[in-house]
Amino acid sequence: MGLCDSPPQTVDHTVAEQRQYIDDVKAAFKGFDMAMTNTMNAYRDLLSALEKVGTVFASMAENVKSVEVRHPVQEFAEGMRKLKESTAFLNFNEDMHNGVSNTLIPLREEIKTLDKQCKDVEKTKEAYDQHRYNVEKKEKKYTKSNRPLSESKGHAKEIEKRDARRAAFESKSEGLTTAVRHMHEQHEGVLVGMINEFCRSVSNFSEFLSVEMKRFRSSGRGTNPLLETRSSMMPASGGKRLPSESPGSRANSYAASERRQSTGEKPSDGANHLTLEEQYYNVTKSGSPKQNPSVS
Repeated sequence: MGLCDSPPQTVDHTVAEQRQYIDDVKAAFKGFDMAMTNTMNAYRDLLSALEKVGTVFASMAENVKSVEVRHPVQEFAEGMRKLKESTAFLNFNEDMHNGVSNTLIPLREEIKTLDKQCKDVEKTKEAYDQHRYNVEKKEKKYTKSNRPLSESKGHAKEIEKRDARRAAFESKSEGLTTAVRHMHEQHEGVLVGMINEFCRSVSNFSEFLSVEMKRFRSSGRGTNPLLETRSSMMPASGGKRLPSESPGSRANSYAASERRQSTGEKPSDGANHLTLEEQYYNVTKSGSPKQNPSVS
């Protein structure tokens, strides 16, 4: 075996953990970029879809004679077209980049520096491992042949190189630890702010869309006979609609029903203690509502 044989590597959990952290952050940044791109594309596609909806409505209203129907539809179609061509999306895009994505620029630069620094530490560790291996192999060889190491001219120099590489590795490793700790602090300091800016940007754009939709909704004077017919077909009382209830009353009703089923307890006050769901199924199974005091 020659002096350039691959030596066993020094096990250093700290450097390994720092390398894992750096790789995880790089992967997270890459995933963040993809998510932000998908988000922007989704909102842009939404505006395109709204424009197409407006076009379809306009097509359906081409042969409508009523001005009260045709005019609001045309206004809506024109509004959806202008919505896509407005600066709203550009402003939203700028907010997302300036307030969210660009916040990571300093961290991206820092993680690049950390990556290079970690590679230098790993390279220095490899050099130390190689010189350490050379020294150990030479010592084993001379010991096996029962020869004094003083006969080896290069052994003392190899020891000096080994010790120098070990000192360099330890020093660089400490520097990397400090740099990673600083990265942790910087990373934690911007996350909440980024989320706040993201939510603010999305909220502002969503509110803008909401205002626009309400504006076109209020301009229409037509009615929807389908909705009116469906509403008139719903039973006023005694049908499948459950009585209104609060979350607390529902929870109490559930608890009372569970207790009666498990213990065989019967109500003593003569009132109807069925849950709303039990009352509902009593009505459904019988075809007509039972006379339950608590259900009107």
